[in-house]
Amino acid sequence: MPQPTKALSRKPSRVSLRIESERKISSNSSISPIVQVTITVIDEEKTESKMSEITGEMIESKSSNKSEIFNPLLSIKKFFRFLLHEILGENFKITDLLQKIVAFARAQAYVLTLFIMMAWSLTFHSWLTFALLAASCVVWMSPNPQQFCFKVAPIVALYATFLLGLQFVYSLNLTQKELPDENPPYLRQFGMEKPRDRAPFADLCLKCLFTSIIFLSIKQKIVELKKKSKEDEMMLESGERKALLESQQEEKGKEKVKKSTMIEKIRKFLADHWVLFTMFLILLISLQAPVVLYRLLYMAFFQTFLVLFQISFPTWRRGLYAFWMSMIIYCMAVVTLIYTFQFHGVPDFYARYLSNDVIHSFGLERISSGQLLIKLLTPISFLIFSLIQVNFFHERLMSRTEKWEQIIFDKKPQLSRIFAELHAQSEMRMDFFRQHFAMVQSLMKREQEEEEAKAKVMAQEGEHKEHQDMKTKVKVYLNKIEKKVERMVNKRNQYAEILWRIIEMHVERAICGLMMYVAITEISATNLPMVFFISLVFSKEHLFNTLSPFLAVWTSALVMCKMFYQMDAFKEEFFEVSCDSEYVNGTYNSMAWSGLNKTPRLASLLWPYILLSVAFAARTVIWLRMTMHRKNKKEAPPLHGIIFSKINRRKADKSLAKCLQYLANYFFYKFGFEVCCVLSVITIGLRCDLYAVFYASFLIVCLCIERQQVARIWPHYRTTLAVLLSIQYIFCVGIPKVFCLE
Repeated sequence: MPQPTKALSRKPSRVSLRIESERKISSNSSISPIVQVTITVIDEEKTESKMSEITGEMIESKSSNKSEIFNPLLSIKKFFRFLLHEILGENFKITDLLQKIVAFARAQAYVLTLFIMMAWSLTFHSWLTFALLAASCVVWMSPNPQQFCFKVAPIVALYATFLLGLQFVYSLNLTQKELPDENPPYLRQFGMEKPRDRAPFADLCLKCLFTSIIFLSIKQKIVELKKKSKEDEMMLESGERKALLESQQEEKGKEKVKKSTMIEKIRKFLADHWVLFTMFLILLISLQAPVVLYRLLYMAFFQTFLVLFQISFPTWRRGLYAFWMSMIIYCMAVVTLIYTFQFHGVPDFYARYLSNDVIHSFGLERISSGQLLIKLLTPISFLIFSLIQVNFFHERLMSRTEKWEQIIFDKKPQLSRIFAELHAQSEMRMDFFRQHFAMVQSLMKREQEEEEAKAKVMAQEGEHKEHQDMKTKVKVYLNKIEKKVERMVNKRNQYAEILWRIIEMHVERAICGLMMYVAITEISATNLPMVFFISLVFSKEHLFNTLSPFLAVWTSALVMCKMFYQMDAFKEEFFEVSCDSEYVNGTYNSMAWSGLNKTPRLASLLWPYILLSVAFAARTVIWLRMTMHRKNKKEAPPLHGIIFSKINRRKADKSLAKCLQYLANYFFYKFGFEVCCVLSVITIGLRCDLYAVFYASFLIVCLCIERQQVARIWPHYRTTLAVLLSIQYIFCVGIPKVFCLE
């Protein structure tokens, strides 16, 4: 009998025929979304065939040579090879990955050049390198930074070569008489300094690396000029030749369309969440100690972003680009001020017009070169994050938020856009029918080839019975796994929707609870609006949407005032009041009544207020998400307090799960009065004062009358509790110490 391996080598297997047919299908033109689903199923079959082929090879090798010991390292190697092919593509190679990385670096050569210019100026502090920093800032601020960078790239390259030559000259072993760098003193300010802390070749190697990257942008400029000249030549050719070239380019572009890989998913994730990373970074920068003016303005930008997002989503979206550009300009100004303040004579210039405390409050101080790099790291890092957001992710964010605005606020697109969308949809349908027809033909051919291959395989069934059984088992297991994964995904989506609904119901109560926590932990007059807000919302729930923007603005103002009071320019001695009366005797800080106190731990003082601002913004995010979800599915908003809208009293008796769902919907509706009575008893036992007598009197009245009568007087009781809450907090705040009254 012939060996199985020889039989497989003579005739093509079903796996090879399937892969060849898949390659034929993938060589077609651009594919519509529905056809992509079909190809996705085929790709899954291809994955199953690859796994079964690996399993078959292991069985065949085991059956052909039973004496050979099984090598687990070989199986692990095959598994990881299969995993890499699934993540990075079928035809993945290390050389292709390196070529893609190099091509991406060339395409973004201007970004690397600008970053190198900034890194050069930070690494080597001088007036000559400050020119590179200023030039990079000017290029970033231009409307088209890529084209402007390519225009100035030759000048920057010549300037970098000049700095490299100057560094080489000052790296020579020459004496002070031959090449001075100490007298006059301004030579070091211009970078004309001999290396003292490290070997000369280290600075030369680093500057050579910087210069080579700057020359990369010149090369990219030449490549684009050649490409443009070729396009101009194509425009001058005949119309037939032009149409032929355009059709070839379209075919090449369609061939480049591949399925999304893990790298693309990561890039999409970064594009969607980069704005959150940027906001988190600006929050970390603004909370650093000590408090200075430029960090205070960072916090102002952060609060403006959150408050404007909550007040008006369309206005926030329209002003987003102006916000990022303002942030970039401000970061560049901060870096420039800190950078230039280290030069000789600049601190004396500022001291002529401002006092030392004011200068220090601005965040300007003389530090060493190593400390300068660390201090500039935070504004530079935020500048880089902002530039990445504007140049790479802003358009995607605007396109996504445009859909939200159209769906939620019912903003219809313009007439031209409607016609363009209709035209695009008609073209898409025509492409779909063409591609579907080609796909049907290829699938019919594939089925015919599979039948022929099946007939050939049936002839060899006795020889490959063990291989076919294993292959069938793997396919059955994969089908079971696929079904289980699909069920898990559906369950996860259901649980996610339930969780979103629970958060939507209780987010307002969570905000009120957080406000009460802030008011209790720091009893001051500035927290009185929060207590008033809680009192009004508990008595009139519909006022939350109306009053929440004002509370968000007030919270942001409190954060700014508390940070402003921490600056060194404000001394506590200015606000101290001495009292010598029969009621109050001593020295007191008059600003403490307003909640303004000096503290060495700024983050612990501000985190409740910042968390409250974030909670207001999160409530807006939840509202946007749920509104868009319901409008996409054309669902009506559920009733107030209802989580499971399909559960009623009849279904509650069918199972324990449905009973729990019914209780989740109507528990407080059924037993809310009893819960309030229990809490009233607990409050009476804890207080034991005049207010407790009032609570006990009302509780006795409620227990003696019927439920309908309780429902009539309950709104008045709730209003009374809200008024009493405000009065008690006012008594706790007391009278300002400036009046010297107790």
